[in-house]
Amino acid sequence: MTSNVKAVFDEAIKDFDKGLYNRAINKFREVIKLDDTYVLSEVARKFISEAHQKSALKYISKEMYKKALEEIDESESDGISQPLNEFLRGVIYNNLDDFSKSLKIFRSLLEKNERDIGGLSICYSIVLLNIGFLDEALKILQKSKEMPPYASRLNYLKAVVSFRLGFLDNVENFLKNSMKLRSPNLEAEKALIAYKLFIKEYENAILLIEKIFEFLRDEDKRYFLPPLLFLKKYLQMKFDGSEIERFIRENEGNITVTEKTLNKWIDKEFYKTLKISIDFLPDLIPPQDSIRNSWFRSSLINFYKGLLEKGVKNFIIYFNLGREYQRLRNRKEAVYYLEKSLEMNPDFVPAKISLAFAYKHSENIQKAIDIFEDIIDDLESGLEINFKSSKFLTELPGYTDNKGILQKELNIYLMAVKTNPDFADLYFNIGKIYYYLEDPVKAYDYFEKAYILNPEFTRAKIGMAFSLMQLNKVAEARDILEELKSEKKLMEKVAYNLFLLYKKVGDQEKVSKYESILKNTSFNNLLS
Repeated sequence: MTSNVKAVFDEAIKDFDKGLYNRAINKFREVIKLDDTYVLSEVARKFISEAHQKSALKYISKEMYKKALEEIDESESDGISQPLNEFLRGVIYNNLDDFSKSLKIFRSLLEKNERDIGGLSICYSIVLLNIGFLDEALKILQKSKEMPPYASRLNYLKAVVSFRLGFLDNVENFLKNSMKLRSPNLEAEKALIAYKLFIKEYENAILLIEKIFEFLRDEDKRYFLPPLLFLKKYLQMKFDGSEIERFIRENEGNITVTEKTLNKWIDKEFYKTLKISIDFLPDLIPPQDSIRNSWFRSSLINFYKGLLEKGVKNFIIYFNLGREYQRLRNRKEAVYYLEKSLEMNPDFVPAKISLAFAYKHSENIQKAIDIFEDIIDDLESGLEINFKSSKFLTELPGYTDNKGILQKELNIYLMAVKTNPDFADLYFNIGKIYYYLEDPVKAYDYFEKAYILNPEFTRAKIGMAFSLMQLNKVAEARDILEELKSEKKLMEKVAYNLFLLYKKVGDQEKVSKYESILKNTSFNNLLS
């Protein structure tokens, strides 16, 4: 293999990581042509497949459906056909209102798959609703399990089909369940407001609008003009001094409203054509594809943001948000939440480490160096300061003592670990929740699994010790902590990153310092 092939491959990877998928695809194609040893060709083909899929997903999220179809077709012209391609076609045809094609695809996929992967049955029910096969859609929705990340949309769809079939007693409960499972949830909130107007609970409808109004974008505020004007003009309802009153005053000349207009607005909410979101993709994507992991990361982000909105604020929640954004490579958001975590607990070493890596990957070299140097100082103080400063099993009011919150969090992690059994962080967080739920046997088991998957995961080992203390096995817990005192893996990792960063900025004195520290360690062969 020539150095030229490797150089082209490295450039392609960089473009891929930046989301420049078309450029990456062209370079991967060049790798395939140049690689006479076929060492990189197969990897390049996998990256081409993933790049096409990511590009198609990007177009779907922007509602550029024809471009997404072109991307899928191009993937197959490259000789790469994936099960996800047909799934994406089903999504696109539904969203382009070509329901017969979409229905045929989802039926075929359900016949081929023994289990309901990727929310296929829910996607199928959406197409059935759009065609008007309500009884069949309801049967499928009733059989579908309420599992993340689909549970919120499942409840919303049950509300829609119940309304269309006239089963009005169920509509409000389904919508409220949908809103509990995902917050904010404008789709369900709009439907609940429409339902309250339909049953003439006007005061309740207004309360619901007032609750969300200040958080809406202008286009969403305009969406509520018909019911607001109807309530003001025909029912003489007053909004004195409110944001709603100002908005009505500025916009009431743009629309004429009658009772018929209001009924049309309500009908539109329950009889509109339903789109399929790309949230329904996870289980269909091959294990090596990072998109497969994004669904539960997004679920966790929504969950933790929901806690913040409810006033449950502590450094662990900010840290968790930062880590999830970091894993999704959204470094700007990662930095923001990690910094918020450190504002609340400046000695929280895990947040420092994550923030240092976020700055490193964002090419903010000096900030990364400063934080890594600070971490080295912390770690050189020994395990005791790291142990005390991390406080990762601290009781946090409103969070760790709320079993309802913990159970919801646990459900997401348990679902995630089934489809991603190699992620140490998932086992660690499950262990943490079981510790808070006072189930030390399960906590120890999951902490141990995390440590086996990642022997550098010091907090997982400390978690094992905490679980043993909860079981009154003090001597065994002490043995683990004594063993950890001699471990230097994390310090070596930080030192190696400082070695690389100082090498990058050309500080030879510091390079030599960390080179000498890392001699006779596992990082020694990486120093050249």
